[in-house]
Amino acid sequence: MKEDLAIIIIGQIRLKSKAQIDRWEQIKKDFQRYDIYIGTYKSYGATARELTPNIFLLDDQKINAAEYLKLPDTIIANDVNKNTGFSPVWQHILLRGVLEKYDKELGDYKNIVKARSDSEFNIEEVIKTLTEHPEKICACTDFLFGSNSKLFKKMFLENNFLSYIKKVWNKDENYISINYKNLLKSFEDGFMMQWGWLCFKNLNEDITKENVIDLCQQNIENGADVNNFKTEDTNTKTKKSFNTAFSSEKQLLIYFLFFSSITRAHVRLVR
Repeated sequence: MKEDLAIIIIGQIRLKSKAQIDRWEQIKKDFQRYDIYIGTYKSYGATARELTPNIFLLDDQKINAAEYLKLPDTIIANDVNKNTGFSPVWQHILLRGVLEKYDKELGDYKNIVKARSDSEFNIEEVIKTLTEHPEKICACTDFLFGSNSKLFKKMFLENNFLSYIKKVWNKDENYISINYKNLLKSFEDGFMMQWGWLCFKNLNEDITKENVIDLCQQNIENGADVNNFKTEDTNTKTKKSFNTAFSSEKQLLIYFLFFSSITRAHVRLVR
């Protein structure tokens, strides 16, 4: 074990542009101090081995992610993710595969960070954030997220995000229980995940940070967690409607809040 951090790179290893190729080469240099785990498809296996032998490979799929998980058809007209085969869901399937395969090894690290090969971020800054906030989740949407290894495995191995997907599938516009206590704590740390994308109920004002903080304070005793959350087909307010059976960024945010508060990470995608 090189350092007390495991970095899990998930998804396609995108090398379609010069910028992405340069980023991949930079990753190979910058991450030499860390143990790397990769979850990707067999067609990227040779490229993944340039970086690490710790690889979970999934067959290249001819079916979409919803079919793979045996989910019902989307009921959303013109679902924005249907034409891409619900591609955002594959990252969660691959992450689960890595965690199941390397369960024992990953328990030895202090922290675990999940990233993408086409994401640009300062790993030292992420480590600093995790050190300063050891009980929090450091995240930037679903591009990058990390936490202490015990919490990471609690969220994605002891509990199963794929099971959560099945429970909220086709309910993306419904109200899904929010852990307001953890949301309020997240605001205290300069929270950057897209909190305005959540579906709020009982909010009679505009969706502003101040009004959502007031709502959190009114519902501070709400103890929603992964075992007792509910979905309600009721009137809600949101800053963004995704028109899909499952929005990865929004649902991951809700899921994180079941376990802890969130602090920010800075990430830029390389195109």
